[in-house]
Amino acid sequence: GNWGHGSTRHTEVYASFGDALNSYKNLVKVARSDIREWISDDQISESEQIDEEAGTANFEIYEDGDFTRLHDTISITKKEVI
Repeated sequence: GNWGHGSTRHTEVYASFGDALNSYKNLVKVARSDIREWISDDQISESEQIDEEAGTANFEIYEDGDFTRLHDTISITKKEVI
């Protein structure tokens, strides 16, 4: 069979979790509309965890039953900047 794998790594730095979260929510919207161009709603699975105290957020959207084909991950991680 044919195997294909695509991955985009894009990192941005924000002064506050609030700023990062606004951008994250925007990216989640884009990911949701992008995947709908390829597959129908009943084929989409997603998961999300937001922990404001830890300063982390993670969102994944993918084709149900085929995690590798159409898969998008958006996350926020708190880092100490020196």
